[in-house]
Amino acid sequence: MYEIELKAWVDDIPSTENKINEFAKYIGLTEKRDTYWRKKNTEIGIRIRQETGKPIIATWKQKNLRQNEFEVNTEREFIIASTEFTKDTIPNKKNETSLKSALSNFEDFLKTSDFEISLQKYKSTKTWQHKTEEGDLITIEISYVEFLGHFIEIEILSEKNDDETISMAQNCLHETLQKCGINKDRIETRYYWQLLKGEV
Repeated sequence: MYEIELKAWVDDIPSTENKINEFAKYIGLTEKRDTYWRKKNTEIGIRIRQETGKPIIATWKQKNLRQNEFEVNTEREFIIASTEFTKDTIPNKKNETSLKSALSNFEDFLKTSDFEISLQKYKSTKTWQHKTEEGDLITIEISYVEFLGHFIEIEILSEKNDDETISMAQNCLHETLQKCGINKDRIETRYYWQLLKGEV
């Protein structure tokens, strides 16, 4: 499965959310804490995500930037830890022991495999979903990224990544961005880790 997505800066949060609510269904609010590990002296990396109401997930992505605007990502992930919680994957009194143990074991494995922490990121995210007339499911997120500010991310999942599919998705994402009241010149092509590290 391929993620086809774009992100852009958001300047007026209330106005943007009001426009999204006119055509998309609100799903909910989540917190995401990401820790990025990288193998020393290589470009090999893995992300560990702790997210409200979900298991702790390890993800490896093969990222590609198309037309200097859209990310087309091949994503592979697996569960590190999961418990009978209802609100928080970030350790709390109910799940702290089991989650920390599983996470610690996996982090020990990464350390012995010559990985080290390269970056940590916190996001508070509101999510909406919208189905187009063609039947495509679009996910829209408004996120506050600590130390950076607010972003909108619009994503389509596809089983194909050929030029025709990408072109159709491009049009769909642009149309959705416009419906959210955001201009194309606010699109951000750098990855979050580049922004957090101050890379131009």
